[in-house]
Parts: sequence; structure tokens; C-alpha cells
Amino acid sequence: MSTDLRFGPELRRLRQEAGLTLTEFSVALNYDKGHLSKVERGERSASPELARRCDAFLGANGELQRLVVRPETDSDTTDTPAIPSLWLVGRRAVLAAGTGSLIDLSLKPGGQASSDAEPLLCSFRA
Repeated sequence: MSTDLRFGPELRRLRQEAGLTLTEFSVALNYDKGHLSKVERGERSASPELARRCDAFLGANGELQRLVVRPETDSDTTDTPAIPSLWLVGRRAVLAAGTGSLIDLSLKPGGQASSDAEPLLCSFRA
């Protein structure tokens, strides 16, 4: 079975183990519920970004990221650095970083922050 075909069932297994419905999971990741459903059923491929966000939220320690098939690179791009330029960061990457930061602050799907995170979140509520 290819890694692309194993991603969806593994994502579903981890989501269900976490006790999350597809709706709760889609809201937490800010992804469309229909898209996540298709990914879980193997009808759509997961992007490396989706895998990274799912990994972070579900605490999968890179397990999901390893299952994503990365697009083949051209042989002409061997001279390009592996680290993207700071000026080429897209909106989705910035939002994902912010989401990851909030997840790291122990936000729960219900939107309740831990007491440790409260002082750090005040600026976001203004």
C-alpha cells in the first residue's frame, strides 16, 4: 500500500482516538470538513502542510508527515536551498504558524485556554 493510501486511514484513526468528530477537527484545523473527509477516505491527497498541522494538533510526532507523498522536484532545482526565503512565506503558512502557536498554548477544541496561556492570549482578544 502506498504511503498516500495509508495517510487517510491513519488520520481517521488518530482523530477518533483523540475523541474528535470530523466537524470538531475541521474547525480546530481551519480546514473544510468535506476536504478532510475526502482525505480520510483516500479520495484526495493530503498536502505536506495539512499533514504538519494534523501532526501538531493530534500529537502524532511526525507520523502523519512521513506518510505524505511529496511532489517530485525537478533536477534543475538542486541549486535551490532547502530553507525557503523569509520573503516567500505565504498567507497560509503564516496562519498555520499562528494556529500551531495557539495549539502549543494548550487551546482545546472548545476554545478554552489553559491558565498558563491566559497572559499570552490577551493581546489576541483586543
